[in-house]
Amino acid sequence: MPTMQYQPFVILDVLGFSKIMKTQPLLKVYDHYMALIITVLSSRGFKTPQFVLFSDTVCIFPSSANDTETSIRDVVHYTSVLIGTSIKIQEATFSVGEKFVIPLRGAVSFGEFLADPAREVLPNLKLPVILGRPVVEAHEWEKSQKWIGASLVPGTEELIKKKNPKLLDELLSEHYLIPWDVPTTHGLVSTLALNYVGNNKSVADILHQALCKAEEEAKEAEDISEAEKLSIEAKYKAARLFVEHISQRELYAPLHPYAPSLDKQ
Repeated sequence: MPTMQYQPFVILDVLGFSKIMKTQPLLKVYDHYMALIITVLSSRGFKTPQFVLFSDTVCIFPSSANDTETSIRDVVHYTSVLIGTSIKIQEATFSVGEKFVIPLRGAVSFGEFLADPAREVLPNLKLPVILGRPVVEAHEWEKSQKWIGASLVPGTEELIKKKNPKLLDELLSEHYLIPWDVPTTHGLVSTLALNYVGNNKSVADILHQALCKAEEEAKEAEDISEAEKLSIEAKYKAARLFVEHISQRELYAPLHPYAPSLDKQ
């Protein structure tokens, strides 16, 4: 039977994926995906959650239904590192040929869901099964955001508080979560954003440079409409402002290490 979980659930979407697939060789995209995931999974000190990858969508959820506090920390950590690494990928030291940014936008929900990444429905036939209200909520909130980054679905904060009153305060005091007005299709919405910036200024500077570069490239793009160009610029600008906010106020998460291969010496 699938495992019933009352846990955090994350959906991430690769923005501009159709363009990536049209302009990059399939095996190159695959290599980037694998290098990104493997690099993130090399982070130590956290229990590895479940990852489900389908085309431009990544789902992340705890590998166990037990220990809510640990699972929330693990999921927040890996999601943050994944987003930060995806932006920094052009600065990475692993060898995958010419590198390109894989911009991610995501949402974190919380509640009861069913998850079985490899459900055996018949002999020699396995299907991934992921069902539940948090899945729908994460999907809808992810689509509504207009930036590069991830945040809690509005209302998730209260659900976590009910499950573990002290945990949310700890994640805020440690700067894993940052109060932020997230740009959405309905205007700015106050919620908690995941701090993907890293644990020091040098990492923040690399992220900022990568975002500025991507923002400039969007302005110069010739193969998209003016409306698309403005939309892409706005998403990168919103992410850049978030990184600047973290850096200027030194809101670095102390237990939020990036994989060594991605840190400039």
